[in-house]
Amino acid sequence: MTNTILFYPLADSCPNGCLYCFEDPSFRKENVFTGYDKYKMAESVKRLVENGKGSPQVILHGGEILALPIPDLEFFLSEIKKYNESPNVQTGLGVPITQEHIRLFRSYNVFPGTSVDGPPEFNCLRGPRDLENNKKFQEVVVRNIQTLKESGLKFGNISILSKANASPDKIDKLIEWSLCTTYGGRFNPLFVPWYKENEEILQYALTPKELSSAFLKLLNAAIRNPSFEFALFKEVASALLGDFRSVCTFNRCDYLITSCSPVLPDGTVARCDRCFQDGYYLASQKPSNARWKMLEQTECKGCRYFVACAGGCPAEGQNGDFRSKTAYCEAYYTLFQAVENMLRKMFPGIFLTIDIHNYYEEYVIPGKRFNPFMRWDGIFTDTLRSMSPELKLLGWTPDSEMERKNPGSTGTTKNKHGILHSDSNSRASSGSGCGCGCGK
Repeated sequence: MTNTILFYPLADSCPNGCLYCFEDPSFRKENVFTGYDKYKMAESVKRLVENGKGSPQVILHGGEILALPIPDLEFFLSEIKKYNESPNVQTGLGVPITQEHIRLFRSYNVFPGTSVDGPPEFNCLRGPRDLENNKKFQEVVVRNIQTLKESGLKFGNISILSKANASPDKIDKLIEWSLCTTYGGRFNPLFVPWYKENEEILQYALTPKELSSAFLKLLNAAIRNPSFEFALFKEVASALLGDFRSVCTFNRCDYLITSCSPVLPDGTVARCDRCFQDGYYLASQKPSNARWKMLEQTECKGCRYFVACAGGCPAEGQNGDFRSKTAYCEAYYTLFQAVENMLRKMFPGIFLTIDIHNYYEEYVIPGKRFNPFMRWDGIFTDTLRSMSPELKLLGWTPDSEMERKNPGSTGTTKNKHGILHSDSNSRASSGSGCGCGCGK
Protein backbone atom coordinates (compact mmCIF):
# COMPACT_ATOMS: atom_id res chain seq x y z
CA MET A 1 0.00 0.00 0.00
CA THR A 2 1.31 3.46 -0.90
CA ASN A 3 1.36 5.97 1.92
CA THR A 4 -0.33 9.31 1.32
CA ILE A 5 0.88 12.71 2.51
CA LEU A 6 -1.51 15.67 2.51
CA PHE A 7 -0.55 19.34 2.46
CA TYR A 8 -3.28 20.98 4.60
CA PRO A 9 -2.60 24.74 4.43
CA LEU A 10 -6.24 25.79 4.91
CA ALA A 11 -7.21 23.17 7.50
CA ASP A 12 -9.16 25.61 9.66
CA SER A 13 -10.19 28.24 7.13
CA CYS A 14 -12.13 26.49 4.36
CA PRO A 15 -14.79 28.76 2.83
CA ASN A 16 -17.01 25.91 1.61
CA GLY A 17 -18.64 24.78 4.87
CA CYS A 18 -19.84 21.34 3.70
CA LEU A 19 -22.37 19.65 5.99
CA TYR A 20 -20.41 16.39 6.32
CA CYS A 21 -16.93 17.87 6.85
CA PHE A 22 -14.66 15.45 8.77
CA GLU A 23 -13.49 18.11 11.19
CA ASP A 24 -15.08 18.80 14.55
CA PRO A 25 -16.64 22.29 14.11
CA SER A 26 -14.77 23.46 17.23
CA PHE A 27 -11.54 23.05 15.25
CA ARG A 28 -12.39 26.04 13.10
CA LYS A 29 -14.21 28.02 15.80
CA GLU A 30 -11.16 27.93 18.05
CA ASN A 31 -8.92 29.31 15.27
CA VAL A 32 -6.30 26.70 16.05
CA PHE A 33 -4.05 28.10 13.34
CA THR A 34 -3.60 31.73 12.34
CA GLY A 35 -2.36 31.33 8.79
CA TYR A 36 0.07 28.69 7.54
CA ASP A 37 3.84 28.37 7.39
CA LYS A 38 4.51 26.90 3.97
CA TYR A 39 8.21 26.41 4.65
CA LYS A 40 7.63 24.41 7.84
CA MET A 41 5.02 22.38 5.99
CA ALA A 42 7.48 21.66 3.17
CA GLU A 43 10.13 20.55 5.68
CA SER A 44 7.68 18.17 7.34
CA VAL A 45 6.73 16.63 4.00
CA LYS A 46 10.41 16.22 3.13
CA ARG A 47 11.06 14.34 6.40
CA LEU A 48 8.03 12.11 5.86
CA VAL A 49 9.22 11.19 2.37
CA GLU A 50 12.80 10.57 3.50
CA ASN A 51 11.74 8.43 6.47
CA GLY A 52 9.02 6.53 4.63
CA LYS A 53 9.06 3.50 2.38
CA GLY A 54 8.51 3.50 -1.35
CA SER A 55 7.22 6.56 -3.18
CA PRO A 56 4.38 8.19 -1.24
CA GLN A 57 1.69 10.15 -3.01
CA VAL A 58 1.76 13.82 -1.97
CA ILE A 59 -1.52 15.74 -2.39
CA LEU A 60 -2.47 19.38 -1.91
CA HIS A 61 -5.68 19.11 0.07
CA GLY A 62 -8.34 21.19 1.84
CA GLY A 63 -9.97 23.10 2.84
CA GLU A 64 -10.49 24.73 -0.56
CA ILE A 65 -7.11 24.88 -2.30
CA LEU A 66 -8.42 27.30 -4.96
CA ALA A 67 -8.61 29.90 -2.18
CA LEU A 68 -4.79 29.93 -1.89
CA PRO A 69 -2.96 32.96 -3.30
CA ILE A 70 -1.49 32.04 -6.70
CA PRO A 71 2.17 32.37 -5.54
CA ASP A 72 1.51 30.02 -2.61
CA LEU A 73 -0.37 27.57 -4.82
CA GLU A 74 2.66 27.49 -7.12
CA PHE A 75 4.96 26.96 -4.13
CA PHE A 76 3.04 23.88 -3.01
CA LEU A 77 2.86 22.51 -6.56
CA SER A 78 6.61 22.92 -6.98
CA GLU A 79 7.18 21.07 -3.70
CA ILE A 80 4.92 18.19 -4.73
CA LYS A 81 6.66 18.02 -8.10
CA LYS A 82 9.85 17.00 -6.27
CA TYR A 83 8.19 13.74 -5.27
CA ASN A 84 5.45 13.04 -7.84
CA GLU A 85 5.67 13.49 -11.60
CA SER A 86 2.05 14.62 -11.79
CA PRO A 87 1.00 16.58 -8.66
CA ASN A 88 -2.47 15.88 -7.29
CA VAL A 89 -4.73 18.56 -5.84
CA GLN A 90 -8.20 18.11 -4.34
CA THR A 91 -10.80 20.84 -4.66
CA GLY A 92 -14.51 21.26 -3.99
CA LEU A 93 -14.55 23.84 -6.82
CA GLY A 94 -16.00 26.43 -4.44
CA VAL A 95 -13.80 29.27 -5.72
CA PRO A 96 -13.76 30.35 -9.40
CA ILE A 97 -10.98 28.78 -11.48
CA THR A 98 -9.01 31.49 -13.26
CA GLN A 99 -6.64 31.34 -16.21
CA GLU A 100 -3.79 31.57 -13.68
CA HIS A 101 -5.00 28.31 -12.14
CA ILE A 102 -5.16 26.71 -15.58
CA ARG A 103 -1.65 27.97 -16.38
CA LEU A 104 -0.24 26.44 -13.19
CA PHE A 105 -2.08 23.15 -13.70
CA ARG A 106 -0.64 22.84 -17.19
CA SER A 107 2.84 24.03 -16.23
CA TYR A 108 3.15 21.50 -13.40
CA ASN A 109 1.26 18.69 -15.15
CA VAL A 110 -1.36 18.72 -12.39
CA PHE A 111 -4.08 16.09 -12.21
CA PRO A 112 -6.92 17.93 -10.42
CA GLY A 113 -9.23 15.97 -8.18
CA THR A 114 -12.70 17.46 -7.80
CA SER A 115 -15.26 16.81 -5.06
CA VAL A 116 -18.76 17.08 -6.51
CA ASP A 117 -21.77 14.93 -5.61
CA GLY A 118 -23.66 15.37 -8.86
CA PRO A 119 -25.73 18.12 -10.48
CA PRO A 120 -26.56 21.14 -8.27
CA GLU A 121 -29.67 19.58 -6.74
CA PHE A 122 -27.58 16.50 -5.74
CA ASN A 123 -24.56 18.52 -4.55
CA CYS A 124 -26.59 20.29 -1.85
CA LEU A 125 -24.63 18.88 1.12
CA ARG A 126 -21.52 20.66 -0.13
CA GLY A 127 -21.08 24.40 0.27
CA PRO A 128 -22.56 27.03 2.62
CA ARG A 129 -25.61 26.05 4.63
CA ASP A 130 -27.88 29.02 3.83
CA LEU A 131 -29.87 28.55 0.62
CA GLU A 132 -28.87 31.76 -1.15
CA ASN A 133 -25.13 31.27 -0.68
CA ASN A 134 -25.40 27.58 -1.50
CA LYS A 135 -27.10 28.44 -4.79
CA LYS A 136 -24.20 30.76 -5.67
CA PHE A 137 -21.75 28.02 -4.65
CA GLN A 138 -23.42 25.52 -7.01
CA GLU A 139 -23.24 28.01 -9.88
CA VAL A 140 -19.49 28.39 -9.32
CA VAL A 141 -19.06 24.60 -9.26
CA VAL A 142 -20.89 24.18 -12.59
CA ARG A 143 -18.79 26.92 -14.23
CA ASN A 144 -15.58 25.42 -12.88
CA ILE A 145 -16.36 21.97 -14.29
CA GLN A 146 -17.01 23.56 -17.67
CA THR A 147 -13.74 25.51 -17.43
CA LEU A 148 -11.78 22.33 -16.69
CA LYS A 149 -13.38 20.48 -19.60
CA GLU A 150 -12.81 23.35 -22.03
CA SER A 151 -9.16 23.59 -20.95
CA GLY A 152 -8.61 19.96 -21.92
CA LEU A 153 -7.31 19.07 -18.45
CA LYS A 154 -8.07 15.55 -17.28
CA PHE A 155 -9.52 15.40 -13.79
CA GLY A 156 -10.88 12.83 -11.36
CA ASN A 157 -13.87 13.20 -9.08
CA ILE A 158 -15.07 12.10 -5.65
CA SER A 159 -18.80 11.81 -5.05
CA ILE A 160 -20.20 11.10 -1.60
CA LEU A 161 -23.14 8.69 -1.71
CA SER A 162 -26.11 9.77 0.40
CA LYS A 163 -29.88 10.05 0.18
CA ALA A 164 -29.29 13.39 -1.52
CA ASN A 165 -27.86 11.71 -4.63
CA ALA A 166 -27.84 7.90 -4.40
CA SER A 167 -31.21 6.77 -3.05
CA PRO A 168 -33.02 4.25 -5.30
CA ASP A 169 -34.84 7.04 -7.15
CA LYS A 170 -31.64 9.07 -7.75
CA ILE A 171 -28.71 6.71 -8.33
CA ASP A 172 -29.45 6.25 -12.06
CA LYS A 173 -29.41 10.01 -12.61
CA LEU A 174 -26.12 10.30 -10.68
CA ILE A 175 -24.55 7.67 -12.94
CA GLU A 176 -25.91 9.41 -16.04
CA TRP A 177 -24.48 12.75 -14.84
CA SER A 178 -21.13 11.13 -14.06
CA LEU A 179 -20.92 9.50 -17.49
CA CYS A 180 -21.46 12.85 -19.19
CA THR A 181 -19.53 15.11 -16.81
CA THR A 182 -16.75 13.49 -14.77
CA TYR A 183 -16.52 9.96 -16.23
CA GLY A 184 -16.96 8.49 -12.76
CA GLY A 185 -14.20 8.33 -10.15
CA ARG A 186 -14.51 7.62 -6.44
CA PHE A 187 -17.95 7.00 -4.95
CA ASN A 188 -17.60 6.92 -1.17
CA PRO A 189 -20.43 6.29 1.29
CA LEU A 190 -21.43 9.26 3.41
CA PHE A 191 -19.07 9.44 6.35
CA VAL A 192 -21.01 10.48 9.44
CA PRO A 193 -18.53 11.77 12.04
CA TRP A 194 -19.45 10.72 15.55
CA TYR A 195 -19.93 14.32 16.69
CA LYS A 196 -22.71 14.81 14.12
CA GLU A 197 -25.39 13.45 16.42
CA ASN A 198 -28.16 15.46 14.81
CA GLU A 199 -30.96 14.70 12.41
CA GLU A 200 -29.63 17.11 9.78
CA ILE A 201 -26.78 14.79 8.78
CA LEU A 202 -28.14 11.43 9.94
CA GLN A 203 -31.21 11.77 7.73
CA TYR A 204 -28.95 11.65 4.66
CA ALA A 205 -27.19 8.36 5.48
CA LEU A 206 -28.15 5.51 3.15
CA THR A 207 -29.44 2.29 4.67
CA PRO A 208 -27.22 -0.80 4.18
CA LYS A 209 -29.56 -2.10 1.47
CA GLU A 210 -29.66 1.26 -0.33
CA LEU A 211 -25.86 1.48 -0.30
CA SER A 212 -25.55 -2.12 -1.50
CA SER A 213 -27.92 -1.38 -4.37
CA ALA A 214 -25.99 1.78 -5.28
CA PHE A 215 -22.68 -0.12 -5.31
CA LEU A 216 -24.08 -2.81 -7.61
CA LYS A 217 -25.51 -0.22 -10.02
CA LEU A 218 -22.15 1.57 -10.13
CA LEU A 219 -20.41 -1.76 -10.73
CA ASN A 220 -22.78 -2.53 -13.60
CA ALA A 221 -22.14 0.93 -15.09
CA ALA A 222 -18.38 0.38 -14.91
CA ILE A 223 -18.69 -2.97 -16.70
CA ARG A 224 -20.96 -1.64 -19.45
CA ASN A 225 -19.03 1.60 -20.00
CA PRO A 226 -15.23 1.12 -20.26
CA SER A 227 -14.63 4.87 -19.84
CA PHE A 228 -16.60 4.99 -16.57
CA GLU A 229 -14.42 4.85 -13.46
CA PHE A 230 -15.64 3.15 -10.27
CA ALA A 231 -12.50 3.16 -8.12
CA LEU A 232 -13.95 0.96 -5.37
CA PHE A 233 -14.50 -1.83 -7.93
CA LYS A 234 -10.77 -1.88 -8.74
CA GLU A 235 -9.84 -1.61 -5.06
CA VAL A 236 -11.99 -4.58 -4.07
CA ALA A 237 -10.51 -6.57 -6.96
CA SER A 238 -7.00 -5.54 -5.85
CA ALA A 239 -7.70 -6.74 -2.31
CA LEU A 240 -8.85 -10.11 -3.66
CA LEU A 241 -5.94 -10.40 -6.11
CA GLY A 242 -3.25 -9.51 -3.58
CA ASP A 243 -2.21 -6.14 -4.96
CA PHE A 244 -0.33 -4.25 -2.23
CA ARG A 245 -1.54 -0.99 -3.76
CA SER A 246 -5.15 -1.58 -2.75
CA VAL A 247 -6.82 1.26 -0.86
CA CYS A 248 -6.12 1.97 2.83
CA THR A 249 -9.73 1.04 3.67
CA PHE A 250 -8.86 -2.65 3.23
CA ASN A 251 -5.27 -2.56 4.49
CA ARG A 252 -5.61 -2.90 8.27
CA CYS A 253 -5.25 0.81 8.94
CA ASP A 254 -3.94 1.61 12.42
CA TYR A 255 -6.28 4.31 13.77
CA LEU A 256 -3.62 5.68 16.10
CA ILE A 257 -1.07 6.29 13.32
CA THR A 258 -2.86 5.81 9.95
CA SER A 259 -1.21 5.41 6.57
CA CYS A 260 -2.35 8.89 5.53
CA SER A 261 -0.31 11.76 7.03
CA PRO A 262 -1.80 15.26 6.79
CA VAL A 263 0.66 18.09 7.37
CA LEU A 264 -1.16 20.87 9.22
CA PRO A 265 -0.62 24.62 8.70
CA ASP A 266 2.12 24.87 11.34
CA GLY A 267 4.01 21.85 9.98
CA THR A 268 2.61 19.41 12.53
CA VAL A 269 2.11 15.88 11.20
CA ALA A 270 -1.36 14.55 12.04
CA ARG A 271 -3.37 11.37 11.57
CA CYS A 272 -5.73 10.80 8.65
CA ASP A 273 -8.22 13.65 8.32
CA ARG A 274 -11.07 11.21 8.97
CA CYS A 275 -9.77 11.04 12.54
CA PHE A 276 -10.26 14.79 12.93
CA GLN A 277 -13.75 13.90 14.13
CA ASP A 278 -12.15 13.12 17.50
CA GLY A 279 -10.98 16.68 18.05
CA TYR A 280 -7.33 15.64 18.40
CA TYR A 281 -4.92 15.21 15.54
CA LEU A 282 -1.46 13.96 16.53
CA ALA A 283 -0.41 10.42 15.66
CA SER A 284 0.96 7.80 18.03
CA GLN A 285 4.65 6.93 17.89
CA LYS A 286 4.03 3.19 18.10
CA PRO A 287 2.00 1.17 15.58
CA SER A 288 -0.58 -1.36 16.69
CA ASN A 289 -2.38 -4.26 15.04
CA ALA A 290 -4.79 -4.68 17.96
CA ARG A 291 -7.91 -3.68 16.02
CA TRP A 292 -7.79 -6.22 13.21
CA LYS A 293 -6.47 -8.94 15.51
CA MET A 294 -9.46 -8.35 17.80
CA LEU A 295 -11.98 -8.20 14.93
CA GLU A 296 -10.59 -11.47 13.57
CA GLN A 297 -11.73 -13.15 16.79
CA THR A 298 -14.96 -11.22 17.42
CA GLU A 299 -17.24 -9.29 15.04
CA CYS A 300 -15.55 -10.54 11.85
CA LYS A 301 -14.83 -14.10 12.98
CA GLY A 302 -15.55 -16.54 10.17
CA CYS A 303 -16.26 -13.83 7.59
CA ARG A 304 -15.39 -15.01 4.10
CA TYR A 305 -13.82 -11.68 3.16
CA PHE A 306 -11.99 -10.73 6.34
CA VAL A 307 -8.59 -11.57 4.83
CA ALA A 308 -9.22 -9.00 2.08
CA CYS A 309 -11.28 -6.45 4.03
CA ALA A 310 -9.96 -6.62 7.63
CA GLY A 311 -13.01 -4.82 8.99
CA GLY A 312 -12.77 -1.72 6.81
CA CYS A 313 -11.87 1.84 7.80
CA PRO A 314 -11.67 2.24 11.61
CA ALA A 315 -13.04 5.79 11.36
CA GLU A 316 -16.25 4.22 9.97
CA GLY A 317 -16.58 1.93 13.00
CA GLN A 318 -20.11 1.11 14.07
CA ASN A 319 -21.55 3.57 16.60
CA GLY A 320 -18.48 5.77 16.21
CA ASP A 321 -16.20 3.16 17.82
CA PHE A 322 -12.97 2.74 15.84
CA ARG A 323 -12.48 -0.71 17.40
CA SER A 324 -15.62 -2.01 15.66
CA LYS A 325 -15.96 -3.11 12.06
CA THR A 326 -17.13 -0.60 9.48
CA ALA A 327 -20.73 0.55 9.63
CA TYR A 328 -20.91 -0.23 5.88
CA CYS A 329 -20.08 -3.93 6.32
CA GLU A 330 -23.19 -5.21 4.52
CA ALA A 331 -22.59 -3.05 1.43
CA TYR A 332 -18.88 -3.90 1.23
CA TYR A 333 -19.69 -7.61 1.63
CA THR A 334 -22.16 -7.37 -1.26
CA LEU A 335 -19.54 -5.75 -3.49
CA PHE A 336 -16.81 -8.25 -2.52
CA GLN A 337 -19.19 -11.10 -3.30
CA ALA A 338 -20.08 -9.68 -6.72
CA VAL A 339 -16.45 -9.06 -7.68
CA GLU A 340 -15.36 -12.50 -6.44
CA ASN A 341 -18.02 -14.15 -8.61
CA MET A 342 -16.86 -12.16 -11.63
CA LEU A 343 -13.21 -13.10 -11.13
CA ARG A 344 -13.96 -16.79 -10.68
CA LYS A 345 -16.16 -16.90 -13.77
CA MET A 346 -13.58 -15.10 -15.90
CA PHE A 347 -10.62 -17.10 -14.57
CA PRO A 348 -11.64 -20.62 -13.47
CA GLY A 349 -9.12 -22.00 -11.00
CA ILE A 350 -7.90 -18.57 -9.93
CA PHE A 351 -6.38 -18.24 -6.44
CA LEU A 352 -7.68 -15.31 -4.39
CA THR A 353 -6.34 -13.95 -1.12
CA ILE A 354 -9.42 -15.27 0.67
CA ASP A 355 -8.36 -18.82 -0.29
CA ILE A 356 -5.34 -18.59 2.04
CA HIS A 357 -6.37 -18.02 5.66
CA ASN A 358 -2.97 -16.66 6.70
CA TYR A 359 -2.46 -14.56 3.58
CA TYR A 360 -1.55 -11.39 5.48
CA GLU A 361 1.13 -13.09 7.58
CA GLU A 362 2.50 -15.15 4.67
CA TYR A 363 2.53 -12.50 1.96
CA VAL A 364 1.90 -8.92 3.07
CA ILE A 365 4.13 -8.75 6.14
CA PRO A 366 7.21 -10.30 4.45
CA GLY A 367 6.43 -8.49 1.19
CA LYS A 368 6.08 -11.65 -0.91
CA ARG A 369 4.43 -11.46 -4.31
CA PHE A 370 1.06 -13.20 -4.45
CA ASN A 371 0.34 -14.93 -7.76
CA PRO A 372 -3.41 -15.45 -8.27
CA PHE A 373 -2.66 -17.49 -11.41
CA MET A 374 -0.30 -19.96 -9.74
CA ARG A 375 -2.53 -22.88 -10.72
CA TRP A 376 -2.39 -21.75 -14.33
CA ASP A 377 1.40 -21.80 -14.27
CA GLY A 378 1.27 -25.52 -13.60
CA ILE A 379 -1.32 -26.13 -16.34
CA PHE A 380 0.77 -24.14 -18.82
CA THR A 381 3.88 -26.18 -18.02
CA ASP A 382 1.94 -29.46 -18.34
CA THR A 383 0.69 -28.29 -21.76
CA LEU A 384 4.22 -27.52 -22.86
CA ARG A 385 5.33 -31.00 -21.80
CA SER A 386 2.56 -32.66 -23.79
CA MET A 387 3.65 -30.66 -26.85
CA SER A 388 7.34 -31.39 -26.31
CA PRO A 389 7.92 -33.39 -29.58
CA GLU A 390 6.87 -30.39 -31.65
CA LEU A 391 8.55 -27.87 -29.36
CA LYS A 392 11.84 -29.77 -29.42
CA LEU A 393 12.11 -28.78 -33.06
CA LEU A 394 12.24 -25.20 -31.79
CA GLY A 395 14.87 -26.04 -29.17
CA TRP A 396 12.51 -26.32 -26.17
CA THR A 397 12.71 -29.12 -23.59
CA PRO A 398 11.10 -29.50 -20.15
CA ASP A 399 14.52 -29.23 -18.52
CA SER A 400 15.38 -26.06 -20.43
CA GLU A 401 12.09 -24.52 -19.30
CA MET A 402 12.81 -25.41 -15.67
CA GLU A 403 16.34 -24.10 -16.01
CA ARG A 404 14.93 -20.83 -17.35
CA LYS A 405 12.57 -20.47 -14.40
CA ASN A 406 14.95 -21.79 -11.71
CA PRO A 407 18.60 -21.59 -12.76
CA GLY A 408 20.50 -24.58 -11.43
CA SER A 409 17.44 -26.80 -10.94
CA THR A 410 16.56 -29.98 -12.79
CA GLY A 411 13.66 -31.90 -11.22
CA THR A 412 10.09 -30.85 -10.49
CA THR A 413 7.26 -32.07 -8.27
CA LYS A 414 3.68 -31.05 -7.73
CA ASN A 415 2.30 -29.82 -4.43
CA LYS A 416 -1.19 -30.56 -3.10
CA HIS A 417 -2.64 -27.84 -5.36
CA GLY A 418 -1.19 -29.44 -8.49
CA ILE A 419 1.32 -26.61 -8.87
CA LEU A 420 4.74 -27.44 -10.34
CA HIS A 421 7.85 -26.31 -8.50
CA SER A 422 11.43 -27.42 -7.96
CA ASP A 423 12.02 -30.56 -5.90
CA SER A 424 13.25 -30.31 -2.32
CA ASN A 425 16.94 -30.42 -3.25
CA SER A 426 16.58 -27.71 -5.88
CA ARG A 427 14.41 -25.61 -3.58
CA ALA A 428 17.04 -25.74 -0.89
CA SER A 429 19.59 -24.29 -3.27
CA SER A 430 17.34 -21.75 -4.97
CA GLY A 431 15.43 -20.69 -1.84
CA SER A 432 12.04 -20.83 -3.58
CA GLY A 433 8.84 -22.68 -2.74
CA CYS A 434 5.62 -23.03 -4.64
CA GLY A 435 4.48 -19.60 -3.55
CA CYS A 436 1.07 -20.64 -2.31
CA GLY A 437 1.88 -20.97 1.37
CA CYS A 438 1.27 -24.73 1.53
CA GLY A 439 4.85 -25.46 2.54
CA LYS A 440 5.43 -27.92 -0.33
